[in-house]
Amino acid sequence: MIKNKSFAAFCLSFLFVIVLVACGMKNSVLTLNDMTKIKAFYVLIVLLGVAITGFLAWRVFEAKCSKDEAGQASREDRPAAKRDITAKRFWLLALCWGFLYMFVFPPLSSPDENNHYAQAYYNANIVLSSSENVSFPDGDYPGMRLTDLEVAEFYTRPGVEDYQKLFSGAPLFVSGDQQNVYGISDRTEALGGVFWAYLPQTVAILIGRVIHLGGLWTFYLARLFNFAVYMTLLWFALKWIPFGKNTLGVIALLPMTLHLVASLSYDAVILGLSFFFIAKVLQLAYQAEHVTRRDMAILTASMALLAPIKVIYVLMAFLCFLIPKQKFKSPKSFKLSAAVMAGIVALIFLLVNIPRLLPYLNESNLTLEYAGGAECYTLAELIKNPVKTVYILFNTIRVYGGEHFTRMFGEWLGWLEIRIPLLAIIPCILMLALTTAVTPSEPNVRIEKKNRVIGILVTAGVILLAIFSMLAAWTPTGSSVAEGVQGRYYLPILPIAVLCARNRFLEIHKDPRDGMCLALCMVHILTLTTVIETIVVRLGYHVVNGVIVR
Repeated sequence: MIKNKSFAAFCLSFLFVIVLVACGMKNSVLTLNDMTKIKAFYVLIVLLGVAITGFLAWRVFEAKCSKDEAGQASREDRPAAKRDITAKRFWLLALCWGFLYMFVFPPLSSPDENNHYAQAYYNANIVLSSSENVSFPDGDYPGMRLTDLEVAEFYTRPGVEDYQKLFSGAPLFVSGDQQNVYGISDRTEALGGVFWAYLPQTVAILIGRVIHLGGLWTFYLARLFNFAVYMTLLWFALKWIPFGKNTLGVIALLPMTLHLVASLSYDAVILGLSFFFIAKVLQLAYQAEHVTRRDMAILTASMALLAPIKVIYVLMAFLCFLIPKQKFKSPKSFKLSAAVMAGIVALIFLLVNIPRLLPYLNESNLTLEYAGGAECYTLAELIKNPVKTVYILFNTIRVYGGEHFTRMFGEWLGWLEIRIPLLAIIPCILMLALTTAVTPSEPNVRIEKKNRVIGILVTAGVILLAIFSMLAAWTPTGSSVAEGVQGRYYLPILPIAVLCARNRFLEIHKDPRDGMCLALCMVHILTLTTVIETIVVRLGYHVVNGVIVR
């Protein structure tokens, strides 16, 4: 049932990673007190045990699917059956590893998770018609149950205390003051955002409050709901995409991707909608015989939900030009569909984003607390000086391009303070490069030159718009580079960028899927054990305006 070569490779790789982990743990966990050492070691063993079990279960499931589908499919249908197995395989791996990421990272340890938690709680207060939300000159803060305020005390840069809190035994249900008394934490500022970006988290928090669930359990329920929405969208994306399943699967299993989608970040919704939208566009462009009203409704709805969450992804709507006009009933139907979609997306986009963009359209400069109150660029200033703006955009790529690239894969996790070894990042880069080759498990689809140009332009546009947005929101005046740009901003468009690089010159005769999945398992074992090792040897802390606070 399990191929000997694959299993042997897995065992050797596993032993190699264990040696690396043991070397690190020798200088970390063993220096702590006995109780912490035992608990950290327990987490490590459970993590690796679940990883092995998940891998073996996946192989058993794959073997069963292969037998069933090979028996039902005719010879010419077998390639399609293999592609279905690819979708199931990557989805199951993402599910297993996503759960591990969810519990290895303590609460609030993902990028801006304290603010995402606050916004979801703020929305839940509004739904319950609660008067607990409070507005101060420096921002909006949700009133929280005392049991939820305990979660707000977790450090954004987690340390050994955070694992100790998780092991201390949080109550499943609460009553009395823990449920009925509310307070405010200065660490949970609600930053705003469209309500549907926080809908999964808000629903989970509402359920937790209604059934008197403890604060820590409510928090993890919110993470679970957020992750479930992403996994649902990913399932349809992997199922629909006509080619590039390996590409999408590897991207969905990158350390940075799983780190984001297993948290309270709205990046889970952004990534899910992006992959969903890209897969549907490619299905209509390369597989479907005709474009129906239902297809256009799906495209319109997904883009109308995606674009308002983060302005830069509105450019992805231009990917619809990949769909040939001939697949519409008539030229009139094509123009009408395009006009309706553009109108609906533009209307929702403007209604949501105009109030958010007004402060940046002002002539007066906003101040940046992290830069000691320095003023930042304004949109008006950047538009009036196009030469300077273009210079800053491309200088940012020159100076920070390599950093953005490796961070997109997950070189730095948490709040960019947990460094993952390049030994885990380089295989991800190589695997993504391999997905551009022709393989037995992928259909040999020819991407027209026009479509490559569209894909490249949209990718470049999203990258430049991401840099420009941070130039107007996070960069001190006078700086020659844009500050605050994160590599994770490029993940939603990454599938298109990689698929545009597909070619028929690079061909792999042996199916690389087994090797990719084995390598990804090793990457995540090394990544998560590095995270545990980093957290258990330090004390937690916050960073406020560049100053470490405990």
